[in-house]
Amino acid sequence: MAHAMWKLRQRIMEVCPYSDERELTIARMTLQIRNLKEHRVNTPTDIKARIILNDLINKRKKKLKHLRKRDYESFLWLLRTLQIKYTPAFTPPKESRRAKMRRLVQEEAEAKIQEKFNEIEIRMMEEKEALEEEKKILWQQIEQDIEKYRLDKDLIEYKVEKARRDNVEERKGYVVPPPNTYQYIRYLRRMSSRERTDKYLYNVMLAKKRNRQVAEGTKDGASN
Repeated sequence: MAHAMWKLRQRIMEVCPYSDERELTIARMTLQIRNLKEHRVNTPTDIKARIILNDLINKRKKKLKHLRKRDYESFLWLLRTLQIKYTPAFTPPKESRRAKMRRLVQEEAEAKIQEKFNEIEIRMMEEKEALEEEKKILWQQIEQDIEKYRLDKDLIEYKVEKARRDNVEERKGYVVPPPNTYQYIRYLRRMSSRERTDKYLYNVMLAKKRNRQVAEGTKDGASN
């Protein structure tokens, strides 16, 4: 160990002739730590060696911390030379009293907002379930009335869909812009697209009606 320490000291002095004694101390500690690790592998029951090893590791970490603050380039060179790794300890950022109070108030406000959101979500889910049940009952009554009065189901579905789309357009609050403007051109395009959609839905309704009539006629012919 003495010979290895002398060789390491000579190497450090060759590269850094004005090196601090702290660098030599870290190098000596590194040699001692490696020898103690090998000793621990051979004699795992040596408790005293384990205590000395932990103490040396902590002292070396402290000296590396001071060297890192004082001379970062020498610190990096020493890590490469000794082939060791250094992980700095996590130091939480300091927080002033005002910043702490601001953070606590913000967390409390966010918790209250989240609580309100949860209450609204629960209430909306309950209202949605009640609305779905009411909607189901209404659709059953509508189907009964269609069968009772022999109404055109496809035409009714088309008118319901058209009324729903008109209601959505009204809720969006579209206002007719003044003519000869870019907004007016976009409005005309939107109205044209709306008319094409209405025409498409009307054709779909007619196709469903025609298919159902063909199916009913085929069924009646087969029964006769």
